[in-house]
Amino acid sequence: MVGAIIPAAGQGQRMGRKKQFLSLMGKPILFWTLKAFEECSVVDCLVLVVNAEEMNRAVEMIQEENFKKIVAVVEGGRRRQDSVAKGFEALPEGVEIVVVHDGARPLVKPDIIARAVEDLGVYDGLVVAVPAVDTLKEVSDGLIVRTLDRRFIWQAQTPQVFKKKVLNGVFQVMKKERIEFTDEAAAVEALGYRVAVTLGDYANFKITTPFDLVLAEAILKERCELE
Repeated sequence: MVGAIIPAAGQGQRMGRKKQFLSLMGKPILFWTLKAFEECSVVDCLVLVVNAEEMNRAVEMIQEENFKKIVAVVEGGRRRQDSVAKGFEALPEGVEIVVVHDGARPLVKPDIIARAVEDLGVYDGLVVAVPAVDTLKEVSDGLIVRTLDRRFIWQAQTPQVFKKKVLNGVFQVMKKERIEFTDEAAAVEALGYRVAVTLGDYANFKITTPFDLVLAEAILKERCELE
């Protein structure tokens, strides 16, 4: 069984406001994210993680849109990893593969989710990513330390997919050692597990700034017109 966790409890600091329920093509950003997972045939169930003050609103949206796969809506934690851990605890028994996807990446396509699950294979974890297109500089105190070789640099996205037993072990270590990571893949990597990449989509960006919202609206409008 494949279970997905959608962390959507961020504070939206760079946006200047919480973004999960900002309008995108007349629907909340979070609606489009959940819709992609609802339409993905390989995902069996979903756990949504939101801020305490948005739980009622999230439940109302789920009921209005008749989403069938969401088995729990839980309150998020202080950090992303806390929110994902809470979502992990709410997954039903029988889940063997866990998919984690940012609630603020509404342009993910169901086929990318399915391919990520399929490509996990013998690995412990897998990250959807895209090759870097810009020249990247390592900087310290305002000075360039070195230019990274772009051929070996990929930009991580979500979904990220893990074997449940691996992710469970990682959460136990993170809790015991009080380690902090920016995403689950980094934690899995740090503990010596094998994490692969599969090609994502440059349109699968995280809505972080007001410009991102404008760009997402244009992309989604074009998609809807082509359907």
